[in-house]
Amino acid sequence: MAGTFKAQSVENTLWAHATIGRKPGAGVMRELEGRVEAVAGTFNAQSVEKMLWAYATIGREPGAGVMRELEGRAEAVAGTSNAQNVEMRRWGGGPGQG
Repeated sequence: MAGTFKAQSVENTLWAHATIGRKPGAGVMRELEGRVEAVAGTFNAQSVEKMLWAYATIGREPGAGVMRELEGRAEAVAGTSNAQNVEMRRWGGGPGQG
């Protein structure tokens, strides 16, 4: 089912797991990460921040491919981030932390 998720569905699913404090199972994460790699090019600044926050909150490091996609997208949309997004990215340990 995750194979049909669009960008917002992927980010909302991971965000929801983080919000309720539940780590997704290995199979769910594999599916979600596959979709992140497929749709990351459509993420806006808030999507990138939300994804990094969710990974940090559930205590899981993004896979190498996912992190590469998120970092690339963060660079592409950096000019559209507001202060809250930047702080969320810093808190999540993502690109631009400092």
